[in-house]
Amino acid sequence: MAKLPVRVWVYMSGEKEPLARRRSIAALLRDLDAVNGERLVIERREISQDAREKSQIGEAKRLGLAPARLNYDHLGPNEEPLLWIADAVAWNYGAEGNWRQRAGELIEQVKDVDCCFP
Repeated sequence: MAKLPVRVWVYMSGEKEPLARRRSIAALLRDLDAVNGERLVIERREISQDAREKSQIGEAKRLGLAPARLNYDHLGPNEEPLLWIADAVAWNYGAEGNWRQRAGELIEQVKDVDCCFP
């Protein structure tokens, strides 16, 4: 996996869902804006959660807090294989120790979202 041409950004929060997820998405949208990101795929969850996230992303685009050209989808891992990388890195990073070190080659940045997002 480390030889793939991908960058992984880890967003950390001490809060529980859905607040942690909302903060992480807000931080991700700002980071995508900074690099002129054009596509975001979020792993599909429950219909109500996906709807909240779609609303959050749309609002961020309207307020200029996300790339205007950003296309986003909620997909399952069978529809977007790159989600497998996110799952693997998240698991490794959360496991700490030697597992965290194994994911380290792919991780470009780790961001604490509790400091900056309401």
